[in-house]
Amino acid sequence: MRGRQFLAAVALSLILAAGCATDTPPASTSDRASSTSAKAPRALPPVSAEWAAKIEADLLPIPAGTLAAGFRSRKSYETLKKDPAVPIQSFWLGKHEVTQEEWIAVMANNPSQRHDDPRLPVTDVSWPEAIKFVQRLNEAKGTAVFRLATAEEWEYACRAGEVGHVRAQSNEATLSQYAWWGKNSGELSHPVATRKSNAWGLFDMLGNVAEWCQTESDTKSDPPLRVIAGANFADENLVGQDCHPGGAMGQNGRDAYTGFRLAKNGPTPAAKGKAK
Repeated sequence: MRGRQFLAAVALSLILAAGCATDTPPASTSDRASSTSAKAPRALPPVSAEWAAKIEADLLPIPAGTLAAGFRSRKSYETLKKDPAVPIQSFWLGKHEVTQEEWIAVMANNPSQRHDDPRLPVTDVSWPEAIKFVQRLNEAKGTAVFRLATAEEWEYACRAGEVGHVRAQSNEATLSQYAWWGKNSGELSHPVATRKSNAWGLFDMLGNVAEWCQTESDTKSDPPLRVIAGANFADENLVGQDCHPGGAMGQNGRDAYTGFRLAKNGPTPAAKGKAK
C-alpha cells in the first residue's frame, strides 16, 4: 500500500511540474482590467460646427501697426532689456479669455479647480493642452487659422494704440475698472468680460488670469519656458506696469492662475484710422 501511494505521489508531482514548465497561467480579472486601462484614451468627438462658429465669433480684428521700442522681457525671463520696435501684422484676438464652457465644448472635460460658473476662464491647462484646443478648432475649421498670440502681439493688443504709459494702469482706482486683480478680486477669478474693455474691445487683458503666449521665453530651457501675459487675480503689482507681458512658466506647468486667449490668422477689416 505504501509503495502504491509513493508512486501516485511521484506521478502527480511530474504532472504538476510539466504544467508549470509549459503552461502560462490565465490573466486574472484585475490583470485584464489593468491592460484595458493602459490603452490610449478614447478619441474625442469632432467639435460641433455650432461651437466652432460661436467661439470664432468672439474674436476681434486687431489692426496692423507697430509695437514701439521699450523695456520688455522677451528672450530671457531673468533679464529685462530694451527691445526694438516690432511691426505687427493684422490678426484676430479673442475679446475675452477662453471660458470653461468653451473648453468643455471642445475638449469634453474641465480641468479647472473652480467650476461654479461656466463663464469663468478655464485654468489649470498646460501650454501643450492649450495647443491641443487650438488644433481641434483648426480641425473643425478645416484649415490652420487658430493659434496663440505672440508676446509682441499680446502687448500690442493690450496697449490698443497707446504708446508709453497705459491709462488703465495709471492708478488703483482706474485699474479696478478694467481688471480683476489683487486689490479687488477677493483672490478669485471672475467670469470673463465683467470689467471694462480696452479701446479695441478686449476684456481682461489685465488681471483675471494670466495667458499663455506662443513665444518661448528661454530657448535653452528643457522643456521650454513660455511667456505668460496679463498677470492674474492675485497680482498686486499692476499699477504702472504698462501692459508688460508678464513672466514665464515651463510649458508643461499648470496652475489656477493661468489660462489663455485664442488668436487667429486671416484678413481683417481695414482700420478706420491709423494705429498710433
